[in-house]
Amino acid sequence: LESLGMNTRYTRVVKGARSSQSAVLVDAGGERIIANYPSPDLPAAADWLHEIDFSQWDVVLADVRWHEGAREAFTLARQQGVPTLLDADVTPQDIAELITLSDHAAFSAPGLRRLTQREEVEEALKKAQTLTNGHVYVTQGRDGCFWLENGALCHQPGFEVEVVDTTGAGDVFHGALAVGLGQKRSPLEAVRFASAVAALKCTKPGGRAGIPDCDQTRSFLSLFV
Repeated sequence: LESLGMNTRYTRVVKGARSSQSAVLVDAGGERIIANYPSPDLPAAADWLHEIDFSQWDVVLADVRWHEGAREAFTLARQQGVPTLLDADVTPQDIAELITLSDHAAFSAPGLRRLTQREEVEEALKKAQTLTNGHVYVTQGRDGCFWLENGALCHQPGFEVEVVDTTGAGDVFHGALAVGLGQKRSPLEAVRFASAVAALKCTKPGGRAGIPDCDQTRSFLSLFV
């Protein structure tokens, strides 16, 4: 992480514990299947997050894998007026409280279906909206991203690219969405930016290795003005 320019100051190493690992299978069309081995021995306690000053950040992004950590991080961030973004994927846990703490909750399609028990996108988003005063979104792969703006359904179509590998596209989308929101962009602008970053990632093999930089993304978006 440090070799990629990441600040690991607040990373906690748990001695004797095993990190989660995944095996990724990619077919000829670029679609992937992930077999995940979750860490069986990482502690759930998140009280140590109180040692961190959350006011230093522009946005806080969390997913649903460490429920206690996401809850504490979002609570502390909101106390400092820092926007929160939830990567709301499928999980056996009830994530309603995390959605309530989210200024932006971006679901995968399976994650939204599991939460709402609704198949139709607008109906499902409106049900999810009852849990939060923030924005709710759902990613639909090549069909783009849908979200609600003042109760109205909005849509950013997926950018057409030659898909090589979709591994990490959702994670890349959420990371880029966090960047856009942290730069005070509107949801429309942030979603468009994130969609472009995720689309470009899919044109190259690998997860992290395929992520474009900002200059590449701006150049790509200039083709769609």
